Amino acid sequence: MLIELTLAMALFRLAIEMEDKSLAVEMKSALGDRVAPTFEAQFRIEASLLLDGPHKALELARSLRKRATSPEAAVQSAQLLIDTGQARLASRYLRLCARRWPAAPRIALVLVRSFVQAGDPDGGLHWLEANEHRLPAKNVPDLRRTLLIAQGQIDEAMKLLESEIEAGQRPAGDTLLLQIYCSKGCLKEAEEVAAALRNDPRFPKRKGAHFGISVPGVALNELRLYNLVKGSHSGALPDPSLTETNLHAASVVLDQWTSREASQVVRADSLSRNIFQYWNTSTRPPELAQIMQTWQNVPGWTYSCLDKPTAKKWLGDTFGATHARAFVLARHVAEESDFFRLCRLYHSGGIYADADDMLTGDPNDLVGDGQKLIVYREPLGMLANNVIIAPPGHAAIGRAIDMAMAALLARDNDSIWSKTGPGLLTRAVAAHVQAAPEDAATDTIVLPQYRLHRNVHPHMKLPYKNTSRYWNSQAVRQQDAVSLALQAVLDVPKMKIPTFS
Repeated sequence: MLIELTLAMALFRLAIEMEDKSLAVEMKSALGDRVAPTFEAQFRIEASLLLDGPHKALELARSLRKRATSPEAAVQSAQLLIDTGQARLASRYLRLCARRWPAAPRIALVLVRSFVQAGDPDGGLHWLEANEHRLPAKNVPDLRRTLLIAQGQIDEAMKLLESEIEAGQRPAGDTLLLQIYCSKGCLKEAEEVAAALRNDPRFPKRKGAHFGISVPGVALNELRLYNLVKGSHSGALPDPSLTETNLHAASVVLDQWTSREASQVVRADSLSRNIFQYWNTSTRPPELAQIMQTWQNVPGWTYSCLDKPTAKKWLGDTFGATHARAFVLARHVAEESDFFRLCRLYHSGGIYADADDMLTGDPNDLVGDGQKLIVYREPLGMLANNVIIAPPGHAAIGRAIDMAMAALLARDNDSIWSKTGPGLLTRAVAAHVQAAPEDAATDTIVLPQYRLHRNVHPHMKLPYKNTSRYWNSQAVRQQDAVSLALQAVLDVPKMKIPTFS
């Protein structure tokens, strides 16, 4: 019998979560035979993305389709281009598709995302201004807001959201608006949105139970604490001790500080020409190794990747037993990686990149004049730590090491994000800026996140992330009963589709 595409994908995701590749391969083949012919190519491509990764899925898409015959097919192909680090090509392709299908909302949405992924939100806004008369009017605010947020024009994005909610086009409990209010320090408004979110029957109970440790939940709690602790402090900047411990205070400092970019021509010769990564085991998933390969063999750069045993030994040999002990006490592999990258940067300098970040450009274009810490700031205020560029001995990195080591040795039960990850880096850099503003003006650059996208495609969609092996996975390995049920699906005979002459 034939089954719906959505059901086929749901069953296939269950097979993926079993973490039995042979079962997943069988399910991919069997379900592909049972989906209606109209959706067969779409299913096989989406299944390949989950099972084999974006590069294999793109190869399959090109073999199954010589040209897109529908907006859905065009969107799928373009999204695969983005997922394989070809956002600029996706933009060019989708601009042609938008002329053919001007009323297709998904084409415009993915086109706008491609501009952001290519590091060109300005170009996206220019395209939108020139073409919004061709688009359904109800879709334009979403597109404009996406581009404004990428540019850092948060006030304008906030006004758009408020207008949509007032017009009943979005729910009052909007998580994006909650995060924006928190980033702007609007506690009263943030509390109102959070209350509406909790009272919304569509909000999943599981998410509600864990809201406090979610990204918007953490932002709200940090803002509450900031307002409690700040009290009657009347200075333009928060007390330095608060900046080191509170994310909102750190964001306030960074908001009021403008980094000066290097005026010199890009020159990497003064930076330690090291690229390094971390993976806790000596073996890596094949699809991940392919992404890591993009950082290797770059002319003029030295590459290294350490695993847990070699990183522990290096820390002990280089920094001493206390640092090695802090590393071992990490509760999670992500904490190991966070701590190691800081220590390696402080000692050797260079570029650190997460293992799932693909180099799409030239590392020389990332490093400026080579004597500065370069970090990338997310639109709502926090500093990302997936790619960090630093000279040896930078004060902000040293401060971050001390903060992370204290938390690891104390076995703090904070979230990874706050304890050793982006939250920690944000507080450390802000504390450096506040403590030594003259030094920071010449040794630190904070760039908008979209600038990183011009040379790096972060957080690649890779198959191992769909399993419980991924550090941030929401997947739960399924029980044997589920495996038996899936095997029963395989045993259901395929219904022949009648033909008529």
